[in-house]
Amino acid sequence: LFIVLSLMVMYLFLPNVKVKTHAAFIGAVFAALFWLIVQWFYFYLQIGVARYNAIYGSFASIPLFLIWIQVGWTFILSGALLAYAVQNRKLYHPPGNSGTPQRQLQLAFDILNSVYRDFANRETTTVERLAQAHPGEQPGDIMKVAELLAAGGILHRTEDGDTAFVPAAPAENLEAREVVRLILGHEDLPTTGGRFSREVLLAAESAIPREAFPFPPDSPAAQPTISATDKEQ
Repeated sequence: LFIVLSLMVMYLFLPNVKVKTHAAFIGAVFAALFWLIVQWFYFYLQIGVARYNAIYGSFASIPLFLIWIQVGWTFILSGALLAYAVQNRKLYHPPGNSGTPQRQLQLAFDILNSVYRDFANRETTTVERLAQAHPGEQPGDIMKVAELLAAGGILHRTEDGDTAFVPAAPAENLEAREVVRLILGHEDLPTTGGRFSREVLLAAESAIPREAFPFPPDSPAAQPTISATDKEQ
């Protein structure tokens, strides 16, 4: 019990984000259980080593101790990963299923529309709120694109209880071409394919007029999407 509580306190207060109590508890139970199993094996092997003569037994105890420390810390860190997985289970994104660049670009514009609209209304844009506004998208996809926008300096990520996003600059300072370059990239090679891709990107960057982005508050595209749950309520 003491080990579980110690690991739980570690998982709650050491990370630089807020960790929920139930997630830290599950991770602590997992880590403590396997840590005790490894400790039992370590003591069992130590007894076996003690049966040999004193010289070789002393040398053999050193690598066993190092292995125990290594494996023990591995399970402690695995418990932290489990706590993260439990807390963010709805945002899990399977590897190799990131969607097409066109889908990511579409989602990026939708996320920016929601963030700027909520910011204008003095509301917080959490991942859960974005998932409700865009019921056709997976929360993991929304989180991935939102983090990409934050990494590119277009949004800021905040950690005040729940993960939320706010604009990094006023709407009038944001251009659609910044989003296109961030999602599709802007690197090209001195080849025929590189020249073609550069022309396509330039055409995409100039396709949206400056006055049309971000969406005006009264435009149909800027209106929030109502989910099926909201309609039932």
